Amino acid sequence: ARSNLLFQISTMYDRGTTDNRSGGSSNGGIFGQLLLGAPAGTNYLARDTLGRLLVRGGGAGFRASGNGSGTFLYDTENLFQTSQSQRFLGNMTTSWFPMDWMTLEGQFAYDNRTREAPQSLIKGYRSINASSTLNGGQQRMANSQDESYNGSVTATVRGQLRSDLNGKLSVRGLYDREDQLLNNSGGDIFVVKEVYTLSNTSTNKTATSTIQSIRNMGLFSGGQLDYKGRYILDGTFRYDGSSLFGSGNRWAPFGRVSAVWRVSEEPWFNVPLLSDFRLRGSRGTAGSTPSFSAQYETYSCSATGCSLGQAGNPKLKPETTTEIELGTAESGNDEPSELRLLRRVSAEGAPADPSADPEDPAGHPVRDRLLAKAREARRGPSEQASSGGDDLLGSFTEELDRVAGTRAVPPSSPSLAAGRKSLSPNLIALFGTLLGLALIAALFAVLIHLDPRDGSK
Repeated sequence: ARSNLLFQISTMYDRGTTDNRSGGSSNGGIFGQLLLGAPAGTNYLARDTLGRLLVRGGGAGFRASGNGSGTFLYDTENLFQTSQSQRFLGNMTTSWFPMDWMTLEGQFAYDNRTREAPQSLIKGYRSINASSTLNGGQQRMANSQDESYNGSVTATVRGQLRSDLNGKLSVRGLYDREDQLLNNSGGDIFVVKEVYTLSNTSTNKTATSTIQSIRNMGLFSGGQLDYKGRYILDGTFRYDGSSLFGSGNRWAPFGRVSAVWRVSEEPWFNVPLLSDFRLRGSRGTAGSTPSFSAQYETYSCSATGCSLGQAGNPKLKPETTTEIELGTAESGNDEPSELRLLRRVSAEGAPADPSADPEDPAGHPVRDRLLAKAREARRGPSEQASSGGDDLLGSFTEELDRVAGTRAVPPSSPSLAAGRKSLSPNLIALFGTLLGLALIAALFAVLIHLDPRDGSK
């Protein structure tokens, strides 16, 4: 291999078999059968005149509790429920350094998982209470396959633009895809015994299947400037596309910009008791995706016909979260921290926006919230997934109901209100930030006039 080229491949293959029987099936679980089953001295290996294991060992009539009525050995000969799974993982990465100031990286990963879970209940299966579907035998078939892969290519350049100015720029393209296949089928009452196929069942036949494919693409660009190690500017922009969004809104932009001022590195800064002080501000957006079926029409079908359950929405867009931070923080670290006194005591501060969504764990405002909106109580679907319920941090924010074909939500619904403008929460946050900075400045003024050697002014 070349000295400026790194290449790595890793793979993993796993195959497993699981016995899913947990005891007496319809006759109780194994926990109750062992602890609350037959009285002490019962011979669980005993068989009747037909050579069959005991089907009942405890419960009502034997003990006060009815739990554990069945015996834990019966299903070992009369129920077959074993699943088999396989998985293959592969990953390949490469890094090339054609020049000291440039790095090219590539990555590809592959994941394939399959699972088969047949279940057979023999014809003549015994149960404590008579049941034609159990006693006649059952056959269930379930299998699934999940295949996914992703890849990315990244180019990074870095350099010293001036003697006191360093910069870095990265550009990346990425793609990922996931395909899922699920099949489930079943039938009851075998026509002949010991033939464990669905075609041998005579009633309650069912068959369901699910196929879905999710594809995502994205372009990313990020840059950083560092001037004299005191002023740091960082920005990122990405343009993401996903098949989970409506056909009219496949792509959406997201970005983030942040700045750090290392005040303690300034030549005029001379506060003996304050070893490290940095001010930071940032603003960024992020998005989340809806479920696979949110953009599509859905139907419920039965023997009597099909009915429309959910209306499709080709204008479904990402749910976007916007965050603004002001306070003290470490350069290049997302964790707020350092206003450090005597290298021992630290404090932090950042404003909180009262308009942030209380349901968001991080307390961030949300735009284009993904909602299931009620439709008119007439013919047609009862719900439609929509991008509504904005709650943005920022001035002059207007919320609109962008869902085509639905009624405007009345303003009396707080979570879905439309046409709202508000400046007061942001003014409150700004006032809190300015007040905090004023208090810090006052603290500096006091500390500057203190002599740590004798405490005199």
